[in-house]
Amino acid sequence: MSEVVDYRQVRATGMIRILRHGDPGVLALAAVLLLAGWGLRHHYADRMVQYKGLGLTLEYPESWGGPQVVSDKDGQAKGMVMLDVLCDGAVKPAIRVSTETVPGEVKTGDIASYLLLARQQEATLFHLISQKQEDRGPAGKLHWMIFAHAINPADSAEDPAATDTPAVVRVSSLVVHRGSKLLRVDVEQTVAQHKADPGLARRVLQTVKAH
Repeated sequence: MSEVVDYRQVRATGMIRILRHGDPGVLALAAVLLLAGWGLRHHYADRMVQYKGLGLTLEYPESWGGPQVVSDKDGQAKGMVMLDVLCDGAVKPAIRVSTETVPGEVKTGDIASYLLLARQQEATLFHLISQKQEDRGPAGKLHWMIFAHAINPADSAEDPAATDTPAVVRVSSLVVHRGSKLLRVDVEQTVAQHKADPGLARRVLQTVKAH
């Protein structure tokens, strides 16, 4: 009669033996490599590289993936996105750059209301955290908006392990109004990602310059 072996138990027992009786040199090397990897990631996370396109420039973390084209359902390019490819999970921190044309009936003084309505229409469970606007001379009028909304990770993630459990995403949005055009930069993080790196949006958005 064959014996059934639980390989999970064997693996766990092996790890315990290594921790109890393993070569101290091997354990030390593993710890050094782990700390080196952590330090390397944080080193590159603090270094910024420049993106230039769609009428503006900005800086984003060097450790992230390069700009990727985002297309609409008809296959037409509608913007660019940079993702933190080293981040675990189906929903990754993202920087989205896009441009849109303001409808002719929207007056200059109504841009803030137009932005608010547009975000409410495109996001589920929309919650406005803060909103303000300021003039920047030749750069045009800047509109700042921070909001949160819920997404379904399984709808957009390529990770087959993504679930239908909603994730709350915090979005810091900077919009430059120039004539009939809106240049928009969104920095997206889940609530947990924002707690881990609350200064990401500020580091990115303060580098935005309109051409």
